Amino acid sequence: TWSGPDQWDFGQMDERAHIILSAEPNGLIMPRIYIGTPQWWWERHPEEMIVLDHGGAVYQDPHNDVFNMKRPYACIASPKRRADMGEALRKTIEHMQQSDYAQHIFGYEIAALGSEEWYHMTVNQLQLGDYNPNMQAAFRKWLREKYQTDHSLQVSWRKPEITFAQVT
Repeated sequence: TWSGPDQWDFGQMDERAHIILSAEPNGLIMPRIYIGTPQWWWERHPEEMIVLDHGGAVYQDPHNDVFNMKRPYACIASPKRRADMGEALRKTIEHMQQSDYAQHIFGYEIAALGSEEWYHMTVNQLQLGDYNPNMQAAFRKWLREKYQTDHSLQVSWRKPEITFAQVT
């Protein structure tokens, strides 16, 4: 539905709702909304992509190609991704709530990431990720919330020299 910056095409989504309701005019629907980044977005924002252990954003062979891993995927900790996907979700739901089929919607299923089941794209891969600076910052933030002090981190990790700023 998100065909470009400030460009939306809800035609296919609306058509599907109308097909369902033409078969059962009193039917209820629960749209499944995938909030992955469209191609134009990841081409425009390469710095927001997953960084793999080889430094690139695309898996190299060998890899477990359960999904199309020959393209980049957005870093889930990217504030830009989160804001933009949140806005895309808002616009999509707003469109449906204002549609002629709004009264038939009883809920929404929000899908994302691997197999649209909310697990990280790098799961089950032979190459590790995500080393994007946004993920690094999110990991350090989580560690600070969990351990509170460098000393607690050092004791728990059994590394007396480590600090939050050094954790990778």
